[in-house]
Amino acid sequence: MGFHLPFTASLPTNYEGLSRCFTYRQIMPTQIEQLVKHFEHEDSISNVEAQAVYRIRALPRRIADLKEKGWHFSAVWKTDLTGQRYKRYFLVSRPAN
Repeated sequence: MGFHLPFTASLPTNYEGLSRCFTYRQIMPTQIEQLVKHFEHEDSISNVEAQAVYRIRALPRRIADLKEKGWHFSAVWKTDLTGQRYKRYFLVSRPAN
């Protein structure tokens, strides 16, 4: 048995049911797309910001992915008010298109 909410029976168990109207990719941008959009307006990001705002749990890996695509970053260790150290990534340049 187990606990079941009354509305779960009508939800699809996979994304097949959604494909008639739109695809999952149209619903949620990738983490890379979110970072590209972020860097259109900001010049830096920290891991805490990435987690809180974009739900990106592995920012260093996403930064590495962008570097593989020709983006350039610098990273600086900072210390917050509580003494906790963190790394902030600064955009240096974008790839030439």
